Amino acid sequence: MVHDRPNDPDVWWHLAQATDELEQRIQCLEMTLRLQPGHTAARQLLAQTKLQLAKSTPVDGRQRPTLDTEQQGYALVIQPERAPEIIRKKQRKDSRSRTTLWILGFGSLAAIAAVMTLAVAILARPLASQPPSTPLAAKSLTLNVEGCISGGGAVSQLTFVNQTVTIIGIARGEAGSEEFVAALEPGSQITVDVLSGEPVRYSAQGDTPGAPNGGAVIEIPPGSSCTVPVR
Repeated sequence: MVHDRPNDPDVWWHLAQATDELEQRIQCLEMTLRLQPGHTAARQLLAQTKLQLAKSTPVDGRQRPTLDTEQQGYALVIQPERAPEIIRKKQRKDSRSRTTLWILGFGSLAAIAAVMTLAVAILARPLASQPPSTPLAAKSLTLNVEGCISGGGAVSQLTFVNQTVTIIGIARGEAGSEEFVAALEPGSQITVDVLSGEPVRYSAQGDTPGAPNGGAVIEIPPGSSCTVPVR
């Protein structure tokens, strides 16, 4: 299928849904978005898969500190903490091709990647004489509780707003055993129901290796609706 239609985003999208291998799924989703940048479902599944891959990384991988922010007003921060890095450096896995479809599909993918690598190398030649720049250290994301409204009802809600320039994943739970909530594109938001009067840890993580992350333990009064900008 991929061999006959390598430029069809639907083919790569179906391949991504068919595989249980996280790295293979990421490659197929990236090809889907390269061919069809507006494929929202592929973008959200890509962010979720990268978070799943990060959680499956061996525990002896390097960890990066996460600074949890102190909240004010209606929200009560129980304690600051250092969370393990959600997205770690990917490690290559050796896997066997299960079907002829995968052999043809990833053969075509390797050929496309080789052409793209050659093109990048050619375009980068004029810049070879320039001294390499020093990358800036990534800042931690902050989750600040703002704009709380008390409705007097039994249900409390938190609205997370992505005010960064990259896709972020929202998760809840203790460090190392987080539950994925949603992937937010820049400028988008999501509202979730929460337990009133009970502290819950929420975290945010960029979808690329080395991206900033952050988190906070939040508790809000019953019947309150609060906005949580992620910056």
